[in-house]
Amino acid sequence: DDAQIDEMCRKLLANTVIENYRIERV
Repeated sequence: DDAQIDEMCRKLLANTVIENYRIERV
């Protein structure tokens, strides 16, 4: 359902942001 898709997108977005943050910190 939509809620599940929304949650999945949020997790993907969060992972991308975290990865970018970690890369920039190094």
